[in-house]
Amino acid sequence: MHYLMTYTVRAEHIDAASARFLETEGAAPPNGVKLQGRWHAVAGRRGWMVIESVSVEAMHRYSRMWHDVLDLEITPVLDDATIAKVMVDMGAD
Repeated sequence: MHYLMTYTVRAEHIDAASARFLETEGAAPPNGVKLQGRWHAVAGRRGWMVIESVSVEAMHRYSRMWHDVLDLEITPVLDDATIAKVMVDMGAD
């Protein structure tokens, strides 16, 4: 399953979040979570990641690694091939 994770660094934790990012080799995810790509806002404290995970539990572990310094929004997403299959299975034109 793929997820879109949007994050906002809390203003009071910018230094702590930056230090943790560098200390963890770019916020390497735990087992069961594969980072597909990550983008950071040029100006601001926001960013976006596309993540593949084998389980919701693994996603929860990853989010808990950052919940104290980031506000996170995690949305399950489908790629074109998967959504097309769902449409066909549902009888959509």
